[in-house]
Amino acid sequence: MNTMTVMENRNRKDPVINLPAVVVLTESGLEHCRLKSVPVKDILSLRGSRANGFSWGKFRAEVVQKMIINNFIESISVEKSEFVSRRDEVQDLTKLLFYGMIYRSYVTGVKREIMDMPQMGSLRTRFPGFNLLSEGGCDKKIIAGFFEQNNYKAEDIRNSLLSVPEMILDRDPKLDTFLKTERKHVMKKMAGFLDGSSLLAMAVLFMGNDRRKIMDGLGRHLLSYLKKTHISDYLGLLVAELIQHSERLQYENVAKKRKLIKEKDSIVNYLKDEKFRRVISLMAKQENCSIRLNYRIENSGIDSGKFRFIISVVYDGTISESNRIGLEKRIRSRTNLSLADYYYESDDDSLQHSLGIYYLSYLDDVCREQGIRFDAKICCDPDKGETEYQIILSF
Repeated sequence: MNTMTVMENRNRKDPVINLPAVVVLTESGLEHCRLKSVPVKDILSLRGSRANGFSWGKFRAEVVQKMIINNFIESISVEKSEFVSRRDEVQDLTKLLFYGMIYRSYVTGVKREIMDMPQMGSLRTRFPGFNLLSEGGCDKKIIAGFFEQNNYKAEDIRNSLLSVPEMILDRDPKLDTFLKTERKHVMKKMAGFLDGSSLLAMAVLFMGNDRRKIMDGLGRHLLSYLKKTHISDYLGLLVAELIQHSERLQYENVAKKRKLIKEKDSIVNYLKDEKFRRVISLMAKQENCSIRLNYRIENSGIDSGKFRFIISVVYDGTISESNRIGLEKRIRSRTNLSLADYYYESDDDSLQHSLGIYYLSYLDDVCREQGIRFDAKICCDPDKGETEYQIILSF
């Protein structure tokens, strides 16, 4: 439980993500810090409001993910004038946060799955008033006493839960040994986040006559969440793509303002020159240009089990005049436009030929298949002189 899984950080060796981040805590996170005497700062969020949290120059991936799972983080924001050298970190951060959301969603989802089982009657008879969805769950002394009395270990229950999905993976001819091992690691980590109350409920249910049926149902339920994790790679790639595009447009705006290139020119060819890149990067800093990457988590409560993961990329500048004319029927000041339409209808060749539309199409298809609502929008605000790309996943 102390290391990231292979699928989460397939190519990552450094457990530290080198990005300056502003972390806003939830009420639960703030209360946890108070109880643990962890110093919290009064910070300014990227949305302009005062909040409680941390300002980090870098951070450990595992720590942030656990905070997400425990509902301690409301948002994480990163602001930089240059992101190209941190593309890998952006993808890693996006993936680890999404994995954290899936793990958290699974923990809530499996509780609801158990509570809806007709066999819960036997559990309530044995433990009157038992409710997995109540705050705090079952008393820890009761859980410990039950496991000791029945000579059970938490790991035994987790292994029983994993037996069916692992068997299904082993029989899948489309997966090689490496992929099977990867996915088993993810499922094991997912099961590792189940609390004592959930394990107690499973232990009692597994003792009944419907043991096999219940194990099969809960095992397939776990597999359904495993499939949702496949979204993470493309989500990370899309966010990195949007940041790269934002950075290019921001540089282009600065270059035109400083008369380095003509109004109708694209900056793409100029950026191939290393000296030009250094100059334009310095000028962007002088102009106080920046790109703001923000991740926000909205939780409507454990009772509903509903979550929204909102990713926004904001850059200083607006879409080009030619693009505005071409899209004038679809976009107005402070209104949203589908990001896919923006890619398809833009007259920007570099945008049309980028992989962004491929990532969008894949995410749209796979999210629909996995029961996750996926929205991607662009909002241009001429008054503020900024453009925002927004990705929203609801599950």
